Amino acid sequence: MSKQELTSLLQRYFSGQISPAEKQALAQRIADGADEDLLKASVQDIWDNYQPDGQLPATNSEEYFNRILQQIKPAAVQSAPPVHRIHFLRRSWTRMAAAAVLAAAVIGGLVYLLPKTTDPAPATEIAATTAKPPVRVRNLVLPDGSRVSLQPNSQLDYPAAFTGPTREVTLTGEAFFDVASDKEKAFIIKAGKTTTTVLGTSFNIKAWPADQEVVVTVTKGKVQVADQSRVLGVITPDQQLSVNTQNGQARQAAVNAASEVSWKEAEYTLDDISLDDAITEIQARYGTVITADNNETAAQCRITTTFKQGASLEYVLNVICRFYKASWTREGNVIVIRNIQCN
Repeated sequence: MSKQELTSLLQRYFSGQISPAEKQALAQRIADGADEDLLKASVQDIWDNYQPDGQLPATNSEEYFNRILQQIKPAAVQSAPPVHRIHFLRRSWTRMAAAAVLAAAVIGGLVYLLPKTTDPAPATEIAATTAKPPVRVRNLVLPDGSRVSLQPNSQLDYPAAFTGPTREVTLTGEAFFDVASDKEKAFIIKAGKTTTTVLGTSFNIKAWPADQEVVVTVTKGKVQVADQSRVLGVITPDQQLSVNTQNGQARQAAVNAASEVSWKEAEYTLDDISLDDAITEIQARYGTVITADNNETAAQCRITTTFKQGASLEYVLNVICRFYKASWTREGNVIVIRNIQCN
């Protein structure tokens, strides 16, 4: 196991994104004293890059360490005699354990684990959905070092390690990918009926189940998009390919890619789009059904505005309604925007 893979495994443990099989493998490595130097270096890297939101609690750090260590050891390992070979990790791990306990109390979102039947390696599925959906973007590091920014209410399915001839993941929702370069092993994203293939580049994929299209936007490099039978197009920076999921037709357009992926930054921008499209984006972001009492009017109105990440749904709705002299009400689980005036 490489240092990069081990660091990714530890990161998934401390963020609560580790599968039972991965947790068992990690615990066994700790108990056996395997990869001691790699473990030490990986934990140090994670701690060096950890940026807490506030002060760590002034509590016995050794107690935190023991609590975390007992959590990651399966029952078989817990019953074994103490392994003294891991004591050299204590200084780094006590600090990391305290950070992990603190983070567990404040991290929002539902994290759950599912097996992937098409891949013998256990898969991790991360869904940013809760009873009250979070509005912040979740940043992930995949086993190969690729980085992903995952929209709220989106989910990504990927194996614990990319052991095959390709690096394959499955996306539902929207995500921005910054793929680690590997000329020998293509990175493949399955979204809806489309397959996007790259070697190392940066791009955005929007594939919401409720939409009738999959949209791929490139910020760096070159991306190939295909369906189950043919290549639909190859796009480069500031180009976008939209694929109709009903009839398979594809269209290509020039776009401002930076604007298209602004959702992953500190601010979220709606850039000269129809109010109808804005409503679609907002309901996907907040996990709430939103509709207009007059869809034709909503389709004709244009909107350009920016919201800070973490802005509440109520704030966003109030801003939009003030702009269009409209009002909104909550009717059961549905929000209705009424009396929209474009001018």
